[in-house]
Amino acid sequence: MVEHPGSAVGEIAARTGLPQSQVSGCVARLREAGSVVTEADPADRRRSLVRKAAEVSERSALAAAAPVDPAVAAALGTDDPAALAEVLAALDVLGRHLTPESVRRLRDAGPAGRG
Repeated sequence: MVEHPGSAVGEIAARTGLPQSQVSGCVARLREAGSVVTEADPADRRRSLVRKAAEVSERSALAAAAPVDPAVAAALGTDDPAALAEVLAALDVLGRHLTPESVRRLRDAGPAGRG
């Protein structure tokens, strides 16, 4: 939505490879949180266009400021600082390289990347 403001839900689904129902649900939750706004498409009033909200909502600011360390430690089943630091560093690297296209390739590859 940041790179393609004013996209329809179907367009977002096509770019991400996610089912349209999941994108619709996500857009609804983001709208309720104040992170995105939707408006009717002037060319086709049945479609909603989605764009990032001009202001960061209080809820979004709180979520962005929340540390992920406790959730990662719980998922790992350990609070070992070295293990936690290693995983957080890997997640940071992954976050910089994971694009919608790479997610689509992973999904297309099937279980365990074997296609």
